Amino acid sequence: MYGIEEHPSVAVRERTTNKLVAYETTSPYGTMATLYVEPEHRGKGLAVAMITQLSQLLLADDVERVVLVDEDNVGSVAVHLKCGFKKVPGCNIAHFLFEPK
Repeated sequence: MYGIEEHPSVAVRERTTNKLVAYETTSPYGTMATLYVEPEHRGKGLAVAMITQLSQLLLADDVERVVLVDEDNVGSVAVHLKCGFKKVPGCNIAHFLFEPK
């Protein structure tokens, strides 16, 4: 198991309570991973903001930006497409592999 502090990550906290409401981490393998937004904060653009910020952090470190997304996770597939990722042709494993356009 690895900690969020050991890999590039981004998070959003409520201003008034400092409660963690959204985060995205990277895996030990360098892929973008574990995107989560609390249900009551979904639809506010937090996922797009975090994907964008984490992509910029990885780009600044010259890290290729890829993400594995479960094909059944339609919300995650949609938000990554919205952020400019595209499905890698021929990737027919249990996940979609995305890379920036």
